[in-house]
Amino acid sequence: MNSKYEYLKKEYLKNYEEVLKENDDYFKGKDEKTVKDLKELLDKALSVALDVRKFEIEMYWKRATYFWVFISVTFAAFFMVLSDTTLSTEPIYPVLVSFVGTVFSLSWYLVNRGSKYWQSNWEHHVDLLENFQLGPLYKLTIDNNNKFDDWTKSYPYSVSRINITISLFIFVVWIFLAYFSLNKYFDGPMILGPDTYLYISSLITLVAILKMIHGMKSTNRVDESFFKRRDE
Repeated sequence: MNSKYEYLKKEYLKNYEEVLKENDDYFKGKDEKTVKDLKELLDKALSVALDVRKFEIEMYWKRATYFWVFISVTFAAFFMVLSDTTLSTEPIYPVLVSFVGTVFSLSWYLVNRGSKYWQSNWEHHVDLLENFQLGPLYKLTIDNNNKFDDWTKSYPYSVSRINITISLFIFVVWIFLAYFSLNKYFDGPMILGPDTYLYISSLITLVAILKMIHGMKSTNRVDESFFKRRDE
């Protein structure tokens, strides 16, 4: 057997035994009724933590869907207004639509970060409570050491971080569209030339892509002992 897996098996059993021993020490010296009441309380607490964590994950993606739909509609409305013949007489329309898109994209970005925070909060509750009921089951993660360029293998991307990055990118896009709309409204000269805008937008897009490819590896994992979750 590969030495890596031998080490994993050894560490798993060792740490699992340590967790069970710590639990025994925690209940040692307490009368039977107190132990029973404590275990029931811990069992209920774990159940609630798991339910709330599941609820937070469900709400995270429901919120993401809501914002995706609304921002998509706003994009469609913006470009429809730009192509409308009334633009010359009502230049305020694209300004208003771009402001709506900017506010909603910023809201989406902030909601994503807040949702991730509360999801992580309840995951940590589960980490602490599961030792008394299940052992270190949920917090046990295994790093298979796959590299990014192993194109057909799994890789521990953080899905929520990618979503946060996309929402931030969309917000920056709406900032550009809002400036474009204001410039049209005031019929003023462009502060930056078309080529400069092309360079800036290309650079922002490139940074977003590189960030998602190389900066989205999940760090919400356990350390070398396999049983202590950390967030970085």
